[in-house]
Amino acid sequence: MNASQISMQELSAALAGERSLVLASHSPGETRQLAARLAGQAAPGEVILLVGNLGSGKTTFVQGFCTGLGVPVKATSPTFTLMHIYQGGRCPIYHFDFYRMNTTAEIAALGLEEYWEGEGISLIEWPQLAWPLLPDKPLAVRFDMPDFAGQPERRIIAVERATREEQAR
Repeated sequence: MNASQISMQELSAALAGERSLVLASHSPGETRQLAARLAGQAAPGEVILLVGNLGSGKTTFVQGFCTGLGVPVKATSPTFTLMHIYQGGRCPIYHFDFYRMNTTAEIAALGLEEYWEGEGISLIEWPQLAWPLLPDKPLAVRFDMPDFAGQPERRIIAVERATREEQAR
């Protein structure tokens, strides 16, 4: 299914953990649109894991998510600062990037649980090392860039609730 064709009911079902979605995005604009629609359904306290290789669309997704919550700034990757806080929308967005982290203990030492359990929505890029620290069943958004001849911007985006067993993969 194309990302631009997803219904609000299907997004709500994915957020509730009732189903998984696998979508095709043909452009950064479609990825941002999907994220904005998901933001409209997300509630404060939600933790969303963004999983994918470099350049797969994680930060583009965050930009659309911020737009969907009414945040008046363009999101950028917090690779060197580890976290950006975006305010001015429906609720705060806590955007984390753990690409440069080496161990779960390093992340635990930062004491970020207060954000994951707080009044905002947490978006976490490169969450693999943080998974043991996260609340149960976060929403996982997985980005894949299969080799589509002549379609370099096409992405496959999977949206699903992640269990502890799935997080260990």
